[in-house]
Amino acid sequence: VNTNVLDLPSTFSIVDLDDDGYYLCIAATENKISGNLQINTGNKIYFWDTASNSWQREWSIPTAFISSIHKLGSTMYAICSDGLYAFNFSTPPTLVVPLSNSDGPIRTGGVQSTSQTATVKDGVLYWLSSGGDVCAFGSPIPGLSPRFYKPFKAFSGGDSSLLTSVGKFRLYTGDNTEYGYIDTVTGGNTSITAETIYLPLGRKWDIKRIEII
Repeated sequence: VNTNVLDLPSTFSIVDLDDDGYYLCIAATENKISGNLQINTGNKIYFWDTASNSWQREWSIPTAFISSIHKLGSTMYAICSDGLYAFNFSTPPTLVVPLSNSDGPIRTGGVQSTSQTATVKDGVLYWLSSGGDVCAFGSPIPGLSPRFYKPFKAFSGGDSSLLTSVGKFRLYTGDNTEYGYIDTVTGGNTSITAETIYLPLGRKWDIKRIEII
């Protein structure tokens, strides 16, 4: 192991890594928040070719903290305390989906990575929110424009520390005491509480049309 091979500022801590297909993308923060305190400290994205002595590109994100970064399609996304940011090597981070406190990523005091609470599956970015939901951004059906939605609610509180994709139709979740899965087709699960969002119509109906306003 070769330590200190990249000249990042010593005040920054790395919270997540991902690959955009050419560069190693690095999310780093000076975040020293505690609880729900929102302070826009230093948060940066670095692009490094892994061979040079220094990184090639640096972007700042004006947010309290970066939870994780993931590649979705040809775009990189950063899940942050106040929203979802899109960026790449040529384009600085732009807020594409503002997030409320409950829809934002799980909060931790101090500098602590929560990147393991987000995953990409079948063209959709999923993350565990601080409100205990599974939130998502992407195209759940081929041909649709990417959008924000919450496919699963009431997700075993905010205690889960893992969300990952295993197999074709399952998202696994867990903490340091138990784990379970969500079937992304049926909503079935074990060891956890999660349900697909639905509209309780009260009885059976023959639905002819649905309008979304």
